[in-house]
Amino acid sequence: MFISFMNNALKNAELSLLNNEVPVGAVLVKNNNIIAEARNCMSLLKNPIKHAEILLVENEIIKIKSKYLNKYDIYVTLQPCDMCLYALRLIRIRRIYFGAYTNSSLQSNITKLNLIKNDNKNKKYIKNDNIDTKNLSKNSNKIEIYGGIMEDKCSNILKKFFKQKRNINIKY
Repeated sequence: MFISFMNNALKNAELSLLNNEVPVGAVLVKNNNIIAEARNCMSLLKNPIKHAEILLVENEIIKIKSKYLNKYDIYVTLQPCDMCLYALRLIRIRRIYFGAYTNSSLQSNITKLNLIKNDNKNKKYIKNDNIDTKNLSKNSNKIEIYGGIMEDKCSNILKKFFKQKRNINIKY
């Protein structure tokens, strides 16, 4: 199942690439069925917060008329940024599965994660309770986060995008 869902997320990332967006794709899953799909649309919508994850959950929340998605899982080709991770926590997403890891050194206190060993060789993370957030209680949602699923394919599409960007900028 992981591979099938991540392949769909990758197809959305490829659409982003074709539209000159940072190639990140995501799918929302409930009861082992894909409920919705999205891709980055920051340039298209001229809005820097229109990440794949945000678009995906925003539409589903409106559709089901609930502010929580606690029975849903999200598959995304890139480790969610702080903004997306915080939003996914607020809506009580159950699990996050991602492909490529970010190399950002700008990780805020929101994304301090504790590494826990997992049998299936994917890295499993659980949110740290010691998060300085005014709007979340100590008992708020803990998200299971699994990283490195199809990591090479997810990383390669990002590398391709940024290599193309650098080559365009180098030509005079």
